[in-house]
Amino acid sequence: MKKLGVVLVLIMFIQFGYAAHDITGFVEDALDGESAVGKTVVMWNPAVGMSDNLTDVVGAIGNYSIDCKLLASSCITNDVMSLQVIGVRYVSWVVNVTVAGGSDVAGNLSLNSPPNASLDLPLDSEYVSGDVDFNCSFFDYDSNVARIGLWGNWSGSWVEEANVTSGFGNGYVGFSDVLVQGGYEWNCYVEDALGIGSFAVSNSSFFVDTSLPVVSSISSVSEVCGFGTVAVNCSVYDLNSGVDSVIIQSSSPLSALVNYSASLISGDVYGVDVLMDSVGVWDLTCFVNDSVGNLNSSFGVDVTVSSAGVDLGIVGDLVTFDVVPSVEGETVNVSVNVSNLGCADSGNFVVGFNDGVSFLNATVSVVAGGFLDVSALWTTAIGLSNIFVYLDLD
Repeated sequence: MKKLGVVLVLIMFIQFGYAAHDITGFVEDALDGESAVGKTVVMWNPAVGMSDNLTDVVGAIGNYSIDCKLLASSCITNDVMSLQVIGVRYVSWVVNVTVAGGSDVAGNLSLNSPPNASLDLPLDSEYVSGDVDFNCSFFDYDSNVARIGLWGNWSGSWVEEANVTSGFGNGYVGFSDVLVQGGYEWNCYVEDALGIGSFAVSNSSFFVDTSLPVVSSISSVSEVCGFGTVAVNCSVYDLNSGVDSVIIQSSSPLSALVNYSASLISGDVYGVDVLMDSVGVWDLTCFVNDSVGNLNSSFGVDVTVSSAGVDLGIVGDLVTFDVVPSVEGETVNVSVNVSNLGCADSGNFVVGFNDGVSFLNATVSVVAGGFLDVSALWTTAIGLSNIFVYLDLD
């Protein structure tokens, strides 16, 4: 009987010697709608370290209760206890509470919503040039994004290629890189100030095209009689991003440049009508752009435009002498080269030579596109002489 009495006294001493000290509180749901119920709250004494901790599961109304006396280091009045929701995706900021008497109520813990990322540019499966611009947009209910990284699979493995840690106010961030021709994958990772992050739901792919499109040929007629439009065709192709636009450029005999947008006729042939409104040689060049801006061009092709009728002239407006006049009374041969750049024979016309007094009127004719040398004998006079040559169709 004595032994039994000792045991009873000892048990009563233990029961009356322990006094719990509960830290209670409430966990608010995340702003994205994730419930706090079932999440884990951890408590520790920051002066001791987080290795000595206790946890509780958030109850049906968002509440929790943890007895700080059960810590290995226990707790006493004025100790500071730290509390935080822990987990893989949903956590909270740390809330501190000072131990007082009986039990203490901590400030509310707010479940943090993970940020999310979206891939804007390049578009999935898009062809781009070697200077690649990336655009990631993001959203965070808690507005505490701290870091965004560009991840790329440039050569068979995923690597963070770049990152930024500021400038998030506009909801997107841009990166750039220079890449050689080939196919690539990319993604963006957005991380908040609590270290919780997300990649975009799916990776995106793109293809860098640095190859020039090809101009196979440019063709037109070689000669035209009269003014008007002339059909010009250009054959082009691009094996990667595809042909975006074809420009046919005309250069007039006076070197005035005009660009014409060519339209697809059939297959790989593009064409346009080019206005040619002056006599002479017109140069035509074909330019082709692919869908990412790579540009190539052809060698030029020439079209000679002649007048529909007769087009007489003196080649170079040049009068020549067989010898240089030097003394009075000397007889020299004066000549000009007459051209007919028109598409019609001239018929008969007069070539007149005059030094103030006419000394030859020759009746001649020149075929379409032809040339004719016409000459006259002239006797020199003392002093300066002006010799005029005229063509008179009448």
